[in-house]
Amino acid sequence: MHPDHSKMERFIGNRLLNYGIASYDDMEFCLEKTIPDRYIPKLDMALYFDGPPHEGREDRDELLREKLAKRHRLRVFTIKYRGISKAEKERVWGEVKEILGIE
Repeated sequence: MHPDHSKMERFIGNRLLNYGIASYDDMEFCLEKTIPDRYIPKLDMALYFDGPPHEGREDRDELLREKLAKRHRLRVFTIKYRGISKAEKERVWGEVKEILGIE
């Protein structure tokens, strides 16, 4: 929120109001979005499973996930995988169990 609005901002806001046009000061808009692959509210945790399509965009993904962790006070984990073979699925499940502390 801006502590002070300029004279121009106030002028235009008033003129719009005179014309019956609603406008708002300090309206916030979300410019980025991320959707975890799994969200566990009870644990304040988000899990991402990054396969081959995520290669080359790791930095971008990491920045979004850092923002998610900070803004929503979540623990965010990323688990990378190469394919969906039975062995790879079991390996990823093993990582999830380790993160969750289950056997």
